[in-house]
Amino acid sequence: MASKFPHVKVIGVDLAPAILNEYAIPDNCGFELGDVNLGLPRFYDQIDLIHMRSISSGVSPRCRLHTRQEHLVN
Repeated sequence: MASKFPHVKVIGVDLAPAILNEYAIPDNCGFELGDVNLGLPRFYDQIDLIHMRSISSGVSPRCRLHTRQEHLVN
């Protein structure tokens, strides 16, 4: 996503550090450790778009329900 959209800042969040080739990472891309099940308050009111892939087994049903409810309220 960072390569395709060089005008935006992309932040990857994962439970464990990824093994990456640091020379292949665009300047507008960064990575952080975090658990979406615990919430990510550091990012509140700072994100315009969230893209998720291959996380269904890592997100608790309670977290999925909470996220859906917040979306409906907002």
